[in-house]
Amino acid sequence: MRIVENVVAALLVFGFAVGLSACKDDGYPEGPLPGTEYDILPVVIKVYVTDSEGHDLLNPEVTNTIVNNKIKVLYKAKEYEMHWEPEHSSGSRAIPVVWNGLQVCKPYNEDGRYFLTFGDFDRQTCYEDEEFVINWGDGSWNTVFRFSNSFWWENHEPENVFYLYVNGEKQKEGWEEVTIVKSFDNDI
Repeated sequence: MRIVENVVAALLVFGFAVGLSACKDDGYPEGPLPGTEYDILPVVIKVYVTDSEGHDLLNPEVTNTIVNNKIKVLYKAKEYEMHWEPEHSSGSRAIPVVWNGLQVCKPYNEDGRYFLTFGDFDRQTCYEDEEFVINWGDGSWNTVFRFSNSFWWENHEPENVFYLYVNGEKQKEGWEEVTIVKSFDNDI
């Protein structure tokens, strides 16, 4: 009987110790604390295109617009043709990661510039030197994009580092947008 009491007492002490340690933050696995939610935006690479005078070349009403060209992206041995962004959003508050390929978007901010997007890429996925190339519809594949994304949890908070390179030139850390100045002699 004494052995059973000792075993029961040991189990109670062990259970109490486990219960106490579960109350500390470091007792939870990596990720958000239970009951905590984060809206983690997907990675969407945004590209504005202008001429040397700053005219928005994706605006259909601008002289020399390239929006009617068959602009496409080569990514992982697959071509993605440019299409217009859908007019209506899904209406969801959630931030899903939806693969849209290459799309041209109407301006939604005060500067009124059209832009291309390529993605969505899951921000919670690590990417190392992912590369895609834009064909501007004039037959030249001459704008090379490379990006890297790291994601981890630290003290139950999401951490992220994103790098974008355009034609080998490193852009500002964390910036997912770039302006390309397109000249009309097939040089970028």
